Amino acid sequence: MKMEKLKKIWWTLASGYSDNRETIEKLWLEILAYYSADNRFYHNFRHLAYMLEKAESYKKGIADFDTFLFSIFYHDIIYDINRQDNEYQSSVKAMECLTKLGVGQQQISKCMQQILATMDHEKRDDADTDLFTDIDLSILGEEWSVYEDYCQKIRQEYNIYPDSVYNAGRIIVLKHFLNMEKIFKTLEFHGSHESRARVNLQKELDLLIGV
Repeated sequence: MKMEKLKKIWWTLASGYSDNRETIEKLWLEILAYYSADNRFYHNFRHLAYMLEKAESYKKGIADFDTFLFSIFYHDIIYDINRQDNEYQSSVKAMECLTKLGVGQQQISKCMQQILATMDHEKRDDADTDLFTDIDLSILGEEWSVYEDYCQKIRQEYNIYPDSVYNAGRIIVLKHFLNMEKIFKTLEFHGSHESRARVNLQKELDLLIGV
């Protein structure tokens, strides 16, 4: 998905809530600046495009598609590997920006909840949120070559750390996912991505521990 397509999706979405073109463009440029930062190798516009394409494929099953799209645009807007509260800060940023657009409080709250759900990717009582976290994690269940590229990009984002430190932390993350009863919470993604995700995660884990 090209940048112009991403911008068009943003403008179409935001224009449904505000006719202030200056505000819409300013917010787009802010999104652009965050996701284009030099330290982003995975959590960038390619990740947004990937999620937006997945969302479009499941559009008929999403109750509040607008909020779903807002959540995609803002879920990783704050991304600092040295912070432990990226999801919270991203949700606050979403609240501030959506308020400027005139989005209703109920939608803003749901957007914040969806962003915060990416902290643990546990099952929620909301179908849209479960689908949102599944799409966020769907890279885990792609072909190995795609997954391997994702791994390399994540490693680049943590390039300030030596392998010994990074690998120890990554092993914890991998075991966390592998110990989940279900990585993917929706029937669709559990059926299509669960098995391959577990194979990929286990393969990466084996490589890191030298099996």
